[in-house]
Amino acid sequence: MTTRALPQAFQILPVMVWRVYPDGRPDELVRGVDIVGTPLAALTRIQLTGEKIDVFNGICGAESGSVPVAAAAPAMLFSEMEVQKRAHSHARPPILPPPGFETLSTNPAVHSEGAK
Repeated sequence: MTTRALPQAFQILPVMVWRVYPDGRPDELVRGVDIVGTPLAALTRIQLTGEKIDVFNGICGAESGSVPVAAAAPAMLFSEMEVQKRAHSHARPPILPPPGFETLSTNPAVHSEGAK
């Protein structure tokens, strides 16, 4: 049972995601997705686990900020996982360089080691 105090959901920013086909087709690398879902639903979809335990040391995002974490678990095969498209920044690069940039890049005295 989970509490009602906070949303019971997770988001994982994976390094690599593979789509595995049970009919023997070649596995496919899936790009630009995050793994999302609810813990209880995800745990019911575990089909197989490995024998070797691997340790993950990383950062977990929390309401109070980033928290260092460590977790140990075997490799797991899920019957299905929820994924969502990774958010992309819509920021555009500036049209003009910052003020003074052209002066710095064209003045050789600024780049010489003896300049003060």
